[in-house]
Amino acid sequence: MFPKMLTLWLYFFVSDDPGSKVYGSILDGVFEGHIRTGDGQTYSVDRAAKYFDYDTRPSQYHSIVYRDDQINHNKIRVKR
Repeated sequence: MFPKMLTLWLYFFVSDDPGSKVYGSILDGVFEGHIRTGDGQTYSVDRAAKYFDYDTRPSQYHSIVYRDDQINHNKIRVKR
């Protein structure tokens, strides 16, 4: 038998920013998703575990938040 995974999908807004949108999911108590502020800035929230090996994973935080315009898509783009 497989363990039951609890996932909660969310859609809400940032307090004091009625033009904002926040959407994503909570899995094992950790939010993962996207934030769009009323002025058009977009952010991604990822699990820190995606970026660290198990033995070097930080215990002080569980998520990494970054602005989407800081991603260098050319560096990760795969050419066919």
